[in-house]
Amino acid sequence: MKRSEGRILTTHSGRLPNPTNIREILTARADDPEKFDALMKGGVADMVRKQVELKNDLHSDGEFWKARDQMYYESRTTGIAMQPVTADTPAWLLAHQPERRMPEFREFYEIYDAVGNTPMPGVTIQPATHRGVITGPLAYRGQGAIQHEIEVVKAGIAAAGASVDDCFFPLLSPGWVAHFLWNEYYQTEEAYFYALADCFQGDYEAVVAAGFVLQTDDPALVTGFGMASPPMSIEAYRKHVEMRIEATN
Repeated sequence: MKRSEGRILTTHSGRLPNPTNIREILTARADDPEKFDALMKGGVADMVRKQVELKNDLHSDGEFWKARDQMYYESRTTGIAMQPVTADTPAWLLAHQPERRMPEFREFYEIYDAVGNTPMPGVTIQPATHRGVITGPLAYRGQGAIQHEIEVVKAGIAAAGASVDDCFFPLLSPGWVAHFLWNEYYQTEEAYFYALADCFQGDYEAVVAAGFVLQTDDPALVTGFGMASPPMSIEAYRKHVEMRIEATN
């Protein structure tokens, strides 16, 4: 891990803007593994070079190559099935937002709905057709997948002339993974979150063993309160957050 006693190191958080050939990359991910590895390596190299150019001290792979879909889940664990999205069974937790329980943001939602689901002008994200559902016990089997991903990311970093010591590797926390995985198996919310934490621990350990700093994302710890369905009291939500933090720890 890169440290400094002389000045504050600079970095960024979150996913970086996708490369211009992102559609080609994601198509290759599904259809041509060798081509995907080559595009992923080149994309990581470009991402790291840009961060160096901007004089950031600590870099990431940009996360552009990652997706949470059937292919990803099957590479990581048992117990997850993909089921069709319906009006009553949305793709992920944030689909509850349209209930608009925060009227002070009504004007924003009117603009957002008029613009549509787009990260930038001219680019539209197609709505999900399937959602991940936990239908049986989660059992990690992702050792080979994460090791391969680490190798390709390392190759991209090396191609950019950078070092693993200068880079962190972002992974989703159990709480953020839970946004995309509906639970139809575990009897309690606590059992559900701890099962997610236990299952994806293998990815976390592999990243650390490879020499990276591990970054885990869980922005919903602060945004989830306004999205809980049904709504929760502050006291209940505080207990919910404490449980998620303990599961991650």
